[in-house]
Amino acid sequence: MDYFKIVKESFDIWWKNKYLWILGIIAAIFSSGNSTSSNFSTNSIDSKTLGLDKFEMSPLVIVVILVLALIGLVLMLLGIYLKSRADASIISSIPLIEKGTTLGFRKSWGLSSSKWIKLFLLNLFISIPILILVVLFISIALIMLVTSQSAVPSALILTLACIGFPLICLIILYSIVTRIIYTFASRIAVLNNGGVWDSIKKGWDFITKNLSNIVIFWLINIAIGVVTGTAMAIIGFLVFTPMLLIIVPIFMINIWVGIIVGSLLSFVSIALLSLLSGPIYTFGEIYWTKVYLTLKKENA
Repeated sequence: MDYFKIVKESFDIWWKNKYLWILGIIAAIFSSGNSTSSNFSTNSIDSKTLGLDKFEMSPLVIVVILVLALIGLVLMLLGIYLKSRADASIISSIPLIEKGTTLGFRKSWGLSSSKWIKLFLLNLFISIPILILVVLFISIALIMLVTSQSAVPSALILTLACIGFPLICLIILYSIVTRIIYTFASRIAVLNNGGVWDSIKKGWDFITKNLSNIVIFWLINIAIGVVTGTAMAIIGFLVFTPMLLIIVPIFMINIWVGIIVGSLLSFVSIALLSLLSGPIYTFGEIYWTKVYLTLKKENA
């Protein structure tokens, strides 16, 4: 098998059909991999410095937290929909492009009108265990905050950290495994009209039957990712460093203003980076669709 021929053909499709980049940008914006986090040492920053010594878990604060959690859930579901629609559009377009069919953004987007629901359900099905774990952690945190005698005791923060760290590791491991399966299950669902659970089973069978070839294609993808990832890391550093220089002083003065400003700047930064990561995402979707179609043909 000519592995690098797949790379070249994928690049040709990617370069000659730039409208697919827009779909990649949409998917990249709502990709689960986009997140930011900040860590602060309790040795150098205490609760008084952050303004937490005056923080009280009043009913209003609890309502605000629950509302924000609900909004976050709605946005997550919306993100799954848009990402599923974009993924289904790219995957559906590749066989038609290879046949010489002329498409555009609207036609490509329209191809997913009846197929995106399968990827939505596939993503939702895969996300259920993560949702349960996150809701469970938030519930435990709220109960501990409400029943705590003091505002934000160090013991409470330590307890939540001890629970949260293993939870994050478990979620990461689960995400890696399910992402591998999803790569092929999504293509089976879209191109072969498979059901959700049936696509997952067939995706796993497809991986086991073509494991050696998939490993090689994966190593090639890793090599490509090293180059693109390095470029994105440099750009990300140039974008996020000034942002941190703005947020940290504000955060030190007032935690709530810091959170608001930090959230706004994070959204802007993520949007800017998505304009660059979107086309890269598109290439990956084209590449793995080509891999699936090639291996499927070899197995026929």
